[in-house]
Amino acid sequence: MAESEADTPSTPIEFESKYFEFDGVRLPPFCRGKMEDISNFSLRSSDIWIVTYPKSGKRTSYTVVVAALTYGCAGSAASFM
Repeated sequence: MAESEADTPSTPIEFESKYFEFDGVRLPPFCRGKMEDISNFSLRSSDIWIVTYPKSGKRTSYTVVVAALTYGCAGSAASFM
């Protein structure tokens, strides 16, 4: 069992005691202590964030973004893959 799965509450009482709230958003225990660093992270206007769910095709999403940046949004991503 992964560490995050071991920390995941299985009952409503455990949920209330382990999860915490940050800026009005309820977050799991593994985020505790990291949110201040994330909220203070400086962003540039040229930054691109690729955010996907686990096992949902991160590499494909990354390839599409690189193709769009390389060939322009009207370019064909199929020729890049």
